[in-house]
Amino acid sequence: MKHLLFVAILLAFTQCNTNSVSPTEKYSSTDLVGRWVWVQSSGGIAGTTNTPASTNETIEVEFTTDAHQRIYKNGQLISDLTYQIIQDTSMYTGKIASQIDYGHGGFRTSYDFDKGDLILAQECFDCFVSRYTRKASGND
Repeated sequence: MKHLLFVAILLAFTQCNTNSVSPTEKYSSTDLVGRWVWVQSSGGIAGTTNTPASTNETIEVEFTTDAHQRIYKNGQLISDLTYQIIQDTSMYTGKIASQIDYGHGGFRTSYDFDKGDLILAQECFDCFVSRYTRKASGND
């Protein structure tokens, strides 16, 4: 048990180090800009999958050109954070990944795109990976 605790603490500390290497970004931060509609989230301690139908909630995330991330739940603004894009090692892949850093020492979020959808993966154990689809222009 002590060995498991030691490994968990060691992994937690290694996840906090920002990689000083500046590789070519896979995506431009402008790829995030726009409004995204939540499709599903999977993860957590129980390994659940949540959707708008299973939670009876709609969630939209908006990334602005002035580096704000706004989250809307059922049409109401619930969060407005500033962010920056950094390159750091992802705990999921062990490779350098584009990550959203909120600058307050909290968890970062890796992002990727799959068939036009935005994939947001919280960089922490037992956290969630969420899929969003881009909201069509004029549907605000």
